[in-house]
Amino acid sequence: MLLNETTNNAFEVILRQALADDSRRELTSVTEIENIAFSDSFYEKIRKINKLYLKKTTATRLNKSIPKIAVTAATIVLVASLALNPSVQAFVKNIIETIFNQYTHHEFISDTIITIDNFNNDIRPEYMPSGFSLWQVNYMFCYTRLTYMNDDNTLKIEYSIANQMTFGVDNEHSSFRDVYINNELGVLYESSSSERPSYLLWEQDGYCFMITAQIDTGEIVKIAESIKIS
Repeated sequence: MLLNETTNNAFEVILRQALADDSRRELTSVTEIENIAFSDSFYEKIRKINKLYLKKTTATRLNKSIPKIAVTAATIVLVASLALNPSVQAFVKNIIETIFNQYTHHEFISDTIITIDNFNNDIRPEYMPSGFSLWQVNYMFCYTRLTYMNDDNTLKIEYSIANQMTFGVDNEHSSFRDVYINNELGVLYESSSSERPSYLLWEQDGYCFMITAQIDTGEIVKIAESIKIS
């Protein structure tokens, strides 16, 4: 077990370092910041790294799913006997939740394989509450963040490749329940404070999504249901 974990960590470090080194070489050759353009070979390296990482990550996550279910069962017994446990792992369909005292960590598993070659940066909700407008869009390889604003609040929609992304949310100031988004099981965290946001997380067609907003949770669900992936 220790050897496998060490190998996995070393693999990820090597990938990150290789990408960072190649990015640094590309950026040092840039003379005009307004016209940044990476070479074709750089993009090809990114595609190869992404495919290799995705293949390994998918296999690793799938292999881990069954042990985590067993851990959940053992944890339930432990909680029943000791009534105290700082961390609980739960496997709900395609979301693995690790619950700590103040936050919950979410991993996603999907049978649909999305790569850097077919990742869609143009996914948008068809519904948005009155007064909100798109203010900013951030892209970072296989990650997109949409920021909407009205006069009082900020609403964020983040999405990435399900088999590669994890999301962490505050569970200390919220209650959570399962919800269905376009026939997919998700988790809704409803804030118990007017000063803190609510969260909605779900997996859909190979993508994982998280909506963060200080608005009515019914509106958050409507936004999520309006997201269609063509």
